[in-house]
Amino acid sequence: MTTKDQPPCIVVAEDQDDSRSAVTLLLTKNGYTVYAAATVAEAIDLARQHGCDLLISDIRLPDGSGLELMRQVKALHRHSRGIAVTGFTTPEEVRACIDAGFERFLPKPVSFAALLTEMGRLLNTDGVHGASAT
Repeated sequence: MTTKDQPPCIVVAEDQDDSRSAVTLLLTKNGYTVYAAATVAEAIDLARQHGCDLLISDIRLPDGSGLELMRQVKALHRHSRGIAVTGFTTPEEVRACIDAGFERFLPKPVSFAALLTEMGRLLNTDGVHGASAT
């Protein structure tokens, strides 16, 4: 868990290298501390090591489900928030994301503006670390 003076700690779980790199770069440039993972196992390790204020996760990862990842991150850090990202947007998928602990759901391809907006809502910022939401 971060303090008010520290940027929120974000774990990004995405198996597509280009997407993971792009999101990591965007968030880092906006002042966040970002740890990137390609698998559920890597993301859990990062959350254990560094904490996790926000999990941004694909739902389908090579070694498991982003749904299970969210449950495990919440078990480690109750305060963790979550944004699910997926190419599958059925009502059942959205319900499963909510049931797992995700608070926001973004369909792929993800708009960076939409991602920053949802992050701001969850982290009480305007999408840039250090600025209060209006």
